[in-house]
Amino acid sequence: MELALLSAAGPLPFAVAVEPPVAETLRCQYRFLDLRRRIVLRVTVIPSIPKRMNAMGFSES
Repeated sequence: MELALLSAAGPLPFAVAVEPPVAETLRCQYRFLDLRRRIVLRVTVIPSIPKRMNAMGFSES
């Protein structure tokens, strides 16, 4: 099965892999990019919380 390119995309208005200084109006205009960056961060942070708590002696009961 071959995938066809439907349309080309232009460059993003700001980097989403790092936390660049971006004007608030631009961040609001492209809110979905900002939310995507926050979701990716959350996916990496949330699983580490129970591991760290267990290492500190907390237990899930």
